[in-house]
Amino acid sequence: MEKLIAARSGQGRKAVIPEAVNQALVEKLDDPNGMSRYLEIQQWLETEHQLQVKYPTVHRHVCYRLGAKLKVPRPVNESADERDRCAFRKPLLPNWA
Repeated sequence: MEKLIAARSGQGRKAVIPEAVNQALVEKLDDPNGMSRYLEIQQWLETEHQLQVKYPTVHRHVCYRLGAKLKVPRPVNESADERDRCAFRKPLLPNWA
């Protein structure tokens, strides 16, 4: 009866990315000149830590476990004129003044 009541701890699946590598990845992501694409992270894991990790696993780990976002701004044409871009934008609300 005591064995039925005793709390069991599940074995679970072992992490694909070990804790030491996870800490290095967190430091790499905190670096302003760090990585901006999941493919870069995947290649970094392979070259630096000899880990073969699938792309969806890298994405899931970085997004949901680490909470990191690899967003970069959209590219802007260098020869574009700022005044033309501002004139092209439409105001959100009509001018009631």
